Amino acid sequence: MRYTKFELKIFQYIFNKNIVFVDNISISLLSNKINKSNSQIYRILNSLVNKNLISNSDLGFIIYKSEFSIKLGQIISNNTNLIDLFSFNGLDILLSFINNHTIRDVIVDTGYNKDSIYKKLKLAMSFSIIWPEKNKYYINEKVWPNLKDLLLSYYNFCNLQDQRVPINSIIYFKNNSEIIFSNKAININAKLTSFSLFYKFGIKIYNLTNFYYLPKKKLTKKDILIHTLEIVKKTKDFRQRLYLALFYCKYKSEFKGIKHEILDNLNRIFNGEKIERYPPLKEIKEKGNMYNIKI
Repeated sequence: MRYTKFELKIFQYIFNKNIVFVDNISISLLSNKINKSNSQIYRILNSLVNKNLISNSDLGFIIYKSEFSIKLGQIISNNTNLIDLFSFNGLDILLSFINNHTIRDVIVDTGYNKDSIYKKLKLAMSFSIIWPEKNKYYINEKVWPNLKDLLLSYYNFCNLQDQRVPINSIIYFKNNSEIIFSNKAININAKLTSFSLFYKFGIKIYNLTNFYYLPKKKLTKKDILIHTLEIVKKTKDFRQRLYLALFYCKYKSEFKGIKHEILDNLNRIFNGEKIERYPPLKEIKEKGNMYNIKI
């Protein structure tokens, strides 16, 4: 989710002034405050509605009371200069630095280019938000003890919604260019993937929902495997791990070079180990026999 500087400035003003309803008088105040016309203010407010930071009612615009909006309002009200850092891709980049400590990892995780990441990194370091150690970078929780909570609430907030997918979707993975999600609807303008395509490879299963990928493009078996890994990593569903094991085993020779913890665990199971919350080898073999897959 991206927010422009003006969106964050307006959100901060409403939050800081504790304005319950943004009416015509408030619009004029905002217009003078950030040097934008009334019509521009309305467009920005409607954009904030679409991004679920504020909501629209019969009485006017009001703050949307989510954990993220409250934490965001608190931190930028006390630190106005952070608006430049948080705007556009800033929150995404900072969030990535929680688990990824090298620039290369952040590039892979976010899909943003090196120049845009370095630009935000330099700004974050000027606020002592990130501190470097050799070629790695870490969130400075001693100086900014509340920042990690804000970023984690931002993560949860974004994973419940995304403008690219319909409402009521479950999002399993996303970055700036890709998104994997599920939805019970069948007429969505996206590419079916993962368990929704297993039938094409002789593994017919009944799904309670449909699994999708964007952007729309032709998917290879490797793509489908990677999407399935992202789904199973989040759901930790026993049944899904079982069918993933069948798909992986059936085309294992084509998946050389794909490294993943779940695949490592499946290989250990194939070698006779027992791993908690994973299907045992006996059950995988029994299910494999139903689909003529030799384990």
